[in-house]
Amino acid sequence: MKLLVSGEDPTLQAARLAGRLVAGDPRRTAEVCGGSPEFAKQLGYSWPRRPSP
Repeated sequence: MKLLVSGEDPTLQAARLAGRLVAGDPRRTAEVCGGSPEFAKQLGYSWPRRPSP
């Protein structure tokens, strides 16, 4: 999840981030960008398929 940081009050930014974290399942919008297929599976993520050359 990317968090854009602004000049806004840090307390408000933290509250917004917390709201995003608990609003739903992050796996619906997350992308696997490292690790291993085994660990991704343990966390409920699909391992991305690489396009054929």
